[in-house]
Amino acid sequence: MEGRLSDGLDAFGGLNSLPGLEGSGGTNGLPRHRVTITMTSSAPIGGVGYIVPTSLNDYYGIAKDVGRSWSLSTVVYGDPDYAQAFSQASARGNPITCTITVDGRVTDRRSTEGPYGQMFCQG
Repeated sequence: MEGRLSDGLDAFGGLNSLPGLEGSGGTNGLPRHRVTITMTSSAPIGGVGYIVPTSLNDYYGIAKDVGRSWSLSTVVYGDPDYAQAFSQASARGNPITCTITVDGRVTDRRSTEGPYGQMFCQG
């Protein structure tokens, strides 16, 4: 049996074939939630950065030149805090508003203020 030792340990010392230690991944049994991050503005948004640590598909990224609105919806697991997002207004200072919802309930809403105003929201 290539790559396995006879005592149930793989070649790297991890348990992977012992009786009673079956599993289907790190999210098995954790509460599942739907998180949506939305950014809106009356002027084009230059960029949005986000971190969603317990999402299996969309755990971080940067969206550039997204127009006047941007949104990301993903499934997350475990307990809060589920998502963080950040953006910065342009020189004209048009406010950018971030809204985070968890299972349809608003958990955070924040806006930039003034020219080059920065905003961080978490929910």
